[in-house]
Amino acid sequence: MLDLFDKHISKINKIINSCVTVEHVESAKQVVKNFVDYWKIKNISVKTLRHYLHHFNTLIHFKLRLINYNE
Repeated sequence: MLDLFDKHISKINKIINSCVTVEHVESAKQVVKNFVDYWKIKNISVKTLRHYLHHFNTLIHFKLRLINYNE
């Protein structure tokens, strides 16, 4: 199960890093929400989910700043 968890994290990182428009970032946010909901059901610890949610939100924040800077 942890292998699948690691694969999901890796894929979400790739999704966020590949965003080039604000619409892509909005879609990535939805992917993160689905990730959290899925792993809540699978009973991953809340502390672990919060850690990765913070990580994803930080990536999204900086990606949005980069997109807005380039526009």
